[in-house]
Amino acid sequence: MQELFSLVRSALLPSLSLILTALDQESFFTTLALLDKLRLPLMTLPSLVGLLTSAHVAFGRISNMFEAGVHKDVDSDEQSETAVALSAQKVSFSPNGKAVLNGIEDLKIPVGSVVYVT
Repeated sequence: MQELFSLVRSALLPSLSLILTALDQESFFTTLALLDKLRLPLMTLPSLVGLLTSAHVAFGRISNMFEAGVHKDVDSDEQSETAVALSAQKVSFSPNGKAVLNGIEDLKIPVGSVVYVT
């Protein structure tokens, strides 16, 4: 990045001297000092643009989440008494792994109940 700045500076200063024919030493060194002071802010500008874009997208997602409507609850007439029904012979976490649960027949968990599995 330093090489790029040096290249830009070496291309910019002679072109400035050609454009501004009355460029004396004071103006030249003032311009050089100004370019040196602007070097760090201009180098951080691309990362700042990326961060601002990410923040804008994140706030847009949060806004969409807050503006989304609330899901309609199912009427009590349409609800069944069972929230979860499960029937399994062998349950494991991998295809050839050890069975964690064996012989579960007609496990029913009622609506609104709390289940703790150890």
